[in-house]
Amino acid sequence: MVFLRLGKIPGNKQSTNFFTNEKEIGVSVFEFKNNLPILSNLNQLNSFALRREEPAFICSGDVIGIGNDEEPLIKNIKIIKSINYSKEDFLKIILDKLNQAFLSKSGDLDLIDRDLSRVFHSVKRTKTCTICKIEIDEFDNCDCKSKKNTYKYTKGKEIHEYIYAGIKFTNPVNGFDTLMGWKNKVAKI
Repeated sequence: MVFLRLGKIPGNKQSTNFFTNEKEIGVSVFEFKNNLPILSNLNQLNSFALRREEPAFICSGDVIGIGNDEEPLIKNIKIIKSINYSKEDFLKIILDKLNQAFLSKSGDLDLIDRDLSRVFHSVKRTKTCTICKIEIDEFDNCDCKSKKNTYKYTKGKEIHEYIYAGIKFTNPVNGFDTLMGWKNKVAKI
């Protein structure tokens, strides 16, 4: 099996879990097919984006576990070759995956003064006017022209937004994991 490693291979052949600062049981890698990394969840996308300036290697090895980002952990790592990703390559890989992983997007690509090292997550909440039944942002007021001068709202829904390079992504496709952070899922295979 072939993998992509971003960053030097640790001397002790153990990657560090950055959430716990503990050593993992092997070297953290990305699955690699058709000359592209497999980025199957938002944590992997962020991990890939964070390592934009690290050296990249195509390598092989034996899978011995799964890391926090659900990435393979391998032993007996052998470098097959070094590869060079440009900033544009990273951007294309990340945006292509976000376009596949989300049903809705808005905004224009904006690379000026943008932090391209991660996907930003925000939660927007809505409320619904009990008179006109229009759903609006939780901080806005309804333009309802009812006979009453008081407005009542019911709690709406949470809308999770994922922003990268000025583009806002919402509505993840079924099965794309958008949970961020430590999952405590490290397990031996």
